[in-house]
Amino acid sequence: MPGGRTLTEPQKAALKDAFEDIDITNSGMINKSELRAALQLTGQNPTMEEMITYTERLGNGTFTLAEFIEFVEQHIPFKTKEEIDKELTEAFEKFRDDRDLSISKEEFQKVMTKLGDEPLTDGDAETLIESLKNIENSGKYNVTELSRLFMG
Repeated sequence: MPGGRTLTEPQKAALKDAFEDIDITNSGMINKSELRAALQLTGQNPTMEEMITYTERLGNGTFTLAEFIEFVEQHIPFKTKEEIDKELTEAFEKFRDDRDLSISKEEFQKVMTKLGDEPLTDGDAETLIESLKNIENSGKYNVTELSRLFMG
């Protein structure tokens, strides 16, 4: 599914930051094998299957920053922060027993290990939960806070 949308300046800035984070040698280039990691740094979460579809026609596929942004605009359905927030909230809604804006550790682990194209393993989910101790309140997480944390 092609992107086909013009990116906003904040989206372009996020892509620039991600590009620079991935380009650790400061060569001004990233290769197609680094594309998924760069997208994930901006809150996108393409599956490996989607990445194969996006990159199959690229050959060796190296990108300058301008080429990277152009490629994303033309080929990748780049989600806005609002779209990602909505998806996260909808995902959490499916597992919440009540209707407050919190999710228990157990419900959160269920979300992380059951949803998405590439769910976490139980071990990875436990590691993630352990890293979230600072935002835990009585064994629960605020969904809005989690959304902000995942969006960066």
